[in-house]
Amino acid sequence: MANDILEKIDVLFENRIDTYEEHMMSESHIRNGYLKIAELLPENSKVLLDLGCGTGLELIEIFKRFPDINITGIDMSQKMLDKLLEKFAGKNINLIKANYLEYNFGKNIFDTVISYQTLHHFEYEEKIKLYRKIFNALVPNG
Repeated sequence: MANDILEKIDVLFENRIDTYEEHMMSESHIRNGYLKIAELLPENSKVLLDLGCGTGLELIEIFKRFPDINITGIDMSQKMLDKLLEKFAGKNINLIKANYLEYNFGKNIFDTVISYQTLHHFEYEEKIKLYRKIFNALVPNG
C-alpha cells in the first residue's frame, strides 16, 4: 500500500479521535468482537502484541481477564495512543507510533498477537508479509 494512503488513514483516525470510541461501541457486532477477543486469548497469555491498537477498546476486557499482561501496542495515530495510555495508566503497556507493516516486531517475543478491525485496510500481498512477521515474532507455540 502506498505511503500516501497510509497517511490518509493516519489523518482519518487523528480527526476522528473525539467520536471514535462512541462510533465503534455503537455497532453491536464490533462491540461483541472486543469481548470475544479477550475470551479467546489462551490462558497462558503473558506478552501480547496488539496491532492497530487504537484507543485500546479491546484491552478493557483483556485486562479484566489478565490484569498483569504485558502489552505492546502499535498504531499510526499518536492521539489514539495518548488516549489509550490515559485510560490504562499504571498498566504494563509499551506503545509504539508506527506503521506495523514496516515495523520490526523482533523474534520470539510475544506469546499472543491480536489485531481487530485493521487488516481490511491492506492488500493480500501486504497481509502475507505481515503474517510472516507475526509468525517470527511469536514464541514457539504462540
